[in-house]
Parts: sequence; structure tokens; C-alpha cells
Amino acid sequence: MLNQVVQEYNQVLLEQMEVMLAHLALYWRSQSEPDDEQEIVHRYNSILTCMLELGLDHPLDIDSELPHNLMPAIYLERFS
Repeated sequence: MLNQVVQEYNQVLLEQMEVMLAHLALYWRSQSEPDDEQEIVHRYNSILTCMLELGLDHPLDIDSELPHNLMPAIYLERFS
């Protein structure tokens, strides 16, 4: 029972985090300040790494991704 509750909670959390990544990717595309871009990439990769640890089992929509050279290696290994 507990395992099912945790899985359901993780799914809700993953969905919310995926929306956050989409917003960060959009914000990254609109930035022109290198310092802001680095901060966005750092936050994005932290969230995505957490999602992978929680069991993300599908690739993100292309609009939610950053360029490949900015994506975490573990994500690219799993979904490329």
C-alpha cells in the first residue's frame, strides 16, 4: 500500500517538475545575459536529475529540452 502511495505521489511530482522544466527552457531561450543563462541551466539540470532519480521513464517534449550540450549526460544516455 505504501509503495503505491509513494508511486502516485512521485507521478504528481514528476508532472509538476516537467512543467517547471518547460518554463525554464522557455526562459533560457529568451535570455541574453550569460550569468542568467548559467543559473537557468544549473536549476534545470538539478530538477531534471531529481526527476531521473524519482523514476522519469520517458523523454521530455522537445520544447522542454535545452540544447544537447546543456543536458545532463545521464538524461542523454537514457533517452538518446
